Amino acid sequence: MHPKRFVLVLCVSTALAVPGLAPADQDHPHKDGGHGHSPAGAPGSRAKVSKVFDVRMLDTMRFEPSSFEVHSGQTVKFVVTNAGQIRHEFGIGTREEQRAHAEMMLADPDMQHEDGSVITVEPGQTKELIWRFGRAGQYEAACQVPGHYPAGMMARIVVRRR
Repeated sequence: MHPKRFVLVLCVSTALAVPGLAPADQDHPHKDGGHGHSPAGAPGSRAKVSKVFDVRMLDTMRFEPSSFEVHSGQTVKFVVTNAGQIRHEFGIGTREEQRAHAEMMLADPDMQHEDGSVITVEPGQTKELIWRFGRAGQYEAACQVPGHYPAGMMARIVVRRR
């Protein structure tokens, strides 16, 4: 059975960035320093992918679509392409995790991530993030390059119970 393929476009402008993507082949802890998992989930196993979203990051600081739905426990592969002229991030987490990550990026604007929960995507690059969604609820995919998240570079993720 082939996974369903959807298109998600992430738009980017001259503001700030997005957290939360991973090319992981196995489950890993979330971005809290390895001491637990985010309610949003954690990097997932490539073998368990059941849905693929194609994501484009644009220099308009927006994602297209601006929201999408998945199910708790579902593993999704995000294929993320930076179609813009500036660097962006793609990361998944709670609103609180996104805000904390934004503050961390302000302290170190050149920080780049490849930790399973956040990927940095340079202009013209395509990278993958595999994510296993956690509890039902509302979460965000966001760019945490300084200024991008406050400029609106985020997408709402609705996780439904199975």
